[in-house]
Amino acid sequence: LSGVAGSNVSLGGNALTLGGTASGAFGGVIGGTGGLTVAGTGIQTLTGSNTYTGGTTIAAGGTLQLGNGGTSGSVVGNVVDNGALIVNQSANVTLANVLSGTGSLTQAGSGQLTLTGTSTLSGPTTVAAGTLAVDGSLGQSTVTVQNGATLTGTGTVGGLVVQSGAFAAVSQPGAA
Repeated sequence: LSGVAGSNVSLGGNALTLGGTASGAFGGVIGGTGGLTVAGTGIQTLTGSNTYTGGTTIAAGGTLQLGNGGTSGSVVGNVVDNGALIVNQSANVTLANVLSGTGSLTQAGSGQLTLTGTSTLSGPTTVAAGTLAVDGSLGQSTVTVQNGATLTGTGTVGGLVVQSGAFAAVSQPGAA
């Protein structure tokens, strides 16, 4: 799927499946009551403020990236992540979504990603850049904080690995 800001896709109640090996970037808004499935091996990047409410599914081998280093890119509703979810934004963004599945979550942007939902994600979480604030729960997910990145928040994570040069707030379970 490719398109610039100002492009719109109206799902109505239908589902949109992105498959194949090609990567794509969509800067417009995906709306409607339908859902989005990322099933291919290409990286699908969303940089618009999406409003669809049917939830998001990332199949094994699929990658969904929210943002491309800028200040926007979002999904509404719960996310079943059995592939890879990457958040790459320079702005501060809050995801209240419930994250479930066996896939990975990566905070890659220079901004702060705040998670407030009660998630059951069991795959690994990586804070590669910026800050990850867990104010909800990341279920069984082990969080790795890489050099130069920060983990903070009042929520819970499944486990914690803090690499040299990284920071995890004392209030974060497993950080003390």
